[in-house]
Amino acid sequence: DSAALAPVREVLEGSREVRRVLGPDDPGGRQLRSDDGKRAAFLVGLKATTSRDAERAVPAVRAALAPIRDQGMKLALTGRGPMVVDMNILSERDTAVAEGRVLPLTLLILLIAFGSLVAAGLPLLLGVASTILTLGIVYFIGQVTPLSTLVQTVTTMVGLGIGIDYSLILVKRFRETGSLREAMAGGGPAIAWSGVTVLIGFGSLLFTPLLETRSLGVGGIVVVLVSLAAGLTLLPALLAVLGSRVDAGSWLSRPAAKEKAARAWDAWARRIMANPVPALIAGTAILLAMGFPALSMKQGFPSGKWLPIEMESVQGFEALEKMGHGQLHAPIDVVVRSTGGPVLSTVHLADLKALGDKLSADPRVRHVRSPLHLVEGMSLAQAYLLYADLDKAIARYPAIAEFFLSRDRTAALFTVIPSDAASLGDIQALTREVATWTPGKGLTQSVGGFGAYYNDFDDAMAWTYPRVFAFVIVATFLVLFAAFRSLLVPIKAIAMNLLSVGAGYGVVVLMFQHGAGAGLVGLDRPLGAIPAVVPILLFCLLFGLSMDYEVFLLTRIREIFDATGDNREAVARGLAVTGGMITSAALIMAIVFGAFAFAQLAIVKMLGVGLAVAVLVDATVIRALLVPALMRLAGDRNWYPGAKGALVAAVPEA
Repeated sequence: DSAALAPVREVLEGSREVRRVLGPDDPGGRQLRSDDGKRAAFLVGLKATTSRDAERAVPAVRAALAPIRDQGMKLALTGRGPMVVDMNILSERDTAVAEGRVLPLTLLILLIAFGSLVAAGLPLLLGVASTILTLGIVYFIGQVTPLSTLVQTVTTMVGLGIGIDYSLILVKRFRETGSLREAMAGGGPAIAWSGVTVLIGFGSLLFTPLLETRSLGVGGIVVVLVSLAAGLTLLPALLAVLGSRVDAGSWLSRPAAKEKAARAWDAWARRIMANPVPALIAGTAILLAMGFPALSMKQGFPSGKWLPIEMESVQGFEALEKMGHGQLHAPIDVVVRSTGGPVLSTVHLADLKALGDKLSADPRVRHVRSPLHLVEGMSLAQAYLLYADLDKAIARYPAIAEFFLSRDRTAALFTVIPSDAASLGDIQALTREVATWTPGKGLTQSVGGFGAYYNDFDDAMAWTYPRVFAFVIVATFLVLFAAFRSLLVPIKAIAMNLLSVGAGYGVVVLMFQHGAGAGLVGLDRPLGAIPAVVPILLFCLLFGLSMDYEVFLLTRIREIFDATGDNREAVARGLAVTGGMITSAALIMAIVFGAFAFAQLAIVKMLGVGLAVAVLVDATVIRALLVPALMRLAGDRNWYPGAKGALVAAVPEA
């Protein structure tokens, strides 16, 4: 009843963050009470003028409501701002849990690869240190400009992965040569050029018009630069201090097993050189099969309950659904403005009433709140009587001006609540339709709200995709051409990367959109669609990360070719000596990414699965099968038109 709700209203209206409150007992608020009287909702208007300020206000409003909650009343703050805040909290928790899973497994793989506790610990130390430093820098950036909720998660993913990758190369080279100078001469340029290719992917996100993707570009650039700096300065310093002690704890080393693995890679490489066409056909068939589901990708907002119920904002949303107001959080806001004089002058009332009635009659609409729809069934005659003297009407009912009119009284707000049966697509379509309507002579209108936001989002992504793809492909080609002085090598590398991205897309669509194997990552149903931000993030991240292994392999092949002039021998030996290292690096990165597949946020799950699958495919099917087969078939044309002496030095032998 009203008495029970009074303390809630009092707290909300007394909060410094709140500008106005609309409750069940206010004009136009009758629908905010459930039919059984057991549930009620308040629409809270904040003083915040930006989404970032609105998010900052959420903890204060929740804290103000805490005493009432403690008295036994069930309260939940929901809406876009609370949802973003809850996702931030959940993202931090998911990241911490993933780190706890990743670090022990990563150390185990490094121990197997190096056979020394100290040597294995160095890459892990650098990966963790790079990630922590990056998160600190990102925190301060976030104080200046708003950042996406995914920044911390993606930064941790990439920081651990590439930090360990870059360190692994240098540590391995140092152990083999015993000379820091030789290790830096061989591994340093490879690390630097690999970093440049990753920076291209993240840098492309800065050209997108969306906060979510731009902020991930910022975080990614920071983590790559920090990882490069750590790998090229801090790690060499540690190696100089440790010297031969880097092999301490080598009781885990198994030389016989290492030699056996090296022979296996050599035998595999020779087999590919002898049978390049079957290898090419088999590898292509595997990747096309994996990527085929991507053709059915449906981009959009996932259907059903895809956010964790432990989020307070989700609990509030479900409470609204039980009240029959599941779309209360997704209104369409129509602002009608008079080109001269008050919008509620009698000359405009008929047009305004017709607009509201047209909206109300649409099957996608549950109800409309406006100055002409204060109560259900309000007639045009009643509106004429009420607004014959606008000043008197507002003096008698101040809520009219407070909720529906601009301060100069030239604009009126129509809040359209979609029906519970309306999908996001329905809401977006209705929003586009309403934007084309003409409200009447002397009136203009603009449309905002939930549907308009996602329409703008979709339009922005459609504008962004071709530009980002073109930038990444062209920039990658130029970097690889500069590094290897070859036309064919960059073209082949780009084609292979597109195949690995396609494989990642295919698995994500199959698992999350269609539900195949969804239970493996904790989902009980398919989501039906892939958020539009996921494909572009996967593309930009994978194109850079996959190019790491391309650079590691090609630098060794190029060095051997420069020394021997024999392309077939260079490809075979290059694959044989780098295969073990690339496999170890890819396995570590896949474990890092795969750990995030068990996060609670669906978007994080998608990124984790897509990245893990694509990295494994890239290091196995592509680098161990397709790349050597293609380079074997191309022969000396691989290195046209450049002369000997690539800009990238060699990576260490496995």
